[in-house]
Amino acid sequence: MLDRLLRTDTAVATYSSVVKRWECDRNNHWNVQFYVRAFQMASEILASATTGENPGSQSTAFRHYRFHGELFCPETMRVLSARIAEGPYAGWVLHRMLKGKDDRLSATAIEKPAYPVADLPVCTAAELQPALPRGLPAAPHELVAAPRDPQGAALPTAMVGVVRPSDVDHRDRLQWNALAGLCSGASHSFLNQLGLTADWINESNCNRMAVEMSVTLHGGCGVGDSLDIQSWVSDLGSRHFTTRHQILNTQTGAPCATLEQLLLVIDLEKRKPVSVPDFLREAARAHGLGGLE
Repeated sequence: MLDRLLRTDTAVATYSSVVKRWECDRNNHWNVQFYVRAFQMASEILASATTGENPGSQSTAFRHYRFHGELFCPETMRVLSARIAEGPYAGWVLHRMLKGKDDRLSATAIEKPAYPVADLPVCTAAELQPALPRGLPAAPHELVAAPRDPQGAALPTAMVGVVRPSDVDHRDRLQWNALAGLCSGASHSFLNQLGLTADWINESNCNRMAVEMSVTLHGGCGVGDSLDIQSWVSDLGSRHFTTRHQILNTQTGAPCATLEQLLLVIDLEKRKPVSVPDFLREAARAHGLGGLE
């Protein structure tokens, strides 16, 4: 069934779309949940083409993303997918998101597939290189205990609501883009507590921007379940910081997913990174949420 997909020497075309105005965020570029949705669409199309059935969100349990160039309304994009044949990710799938008629690289994802990939074209080393992990390991997350503040108190959790039918796929599993949307809300709430508020963004004309992200699905939730998210800073550097979000079923405590993001603070006018603000560094350390590089 792969013959139905447009094929090049090193990839098959698995998805295409356009950036819509209502899908853009405060930075005026495509919100991360729509990058996540596009890569999941590509994954499900590949799985369907190789097996004849669509596994939905279970096409993979782990995906690692890197973001290379912003997408703005009304730019077009397409995803090309290929097999990684050598190295530590041999047998994984590489997805490359290309934008515009000149196919500039916008984002990449590598995933450990739950579907056969032997018949996929093999990517080149040059195509794979930009997708390789830099600041986050490309390995499924192990569950860890959330840190506590220096006084031993538990970190606050974000109550992110209830899983609705629109949040799940045709197999009643939480959709990847719904998961990313939940984590986005929790991340805003958490960083607001650390001082990265809407007022600060408006006054400084700076905001955070994800350049790398990884997601592991654990399962453990369904329609009607309420969720909460434990969030903390897991790494803190001079020009970047990493947040970790563990999504839990409120009723059972069962883990649903783990998401990590490596973020830069960006000057929105120059579109260039600036130093992590002192107030965020101090707040993170005061809450025991990460250390200096």
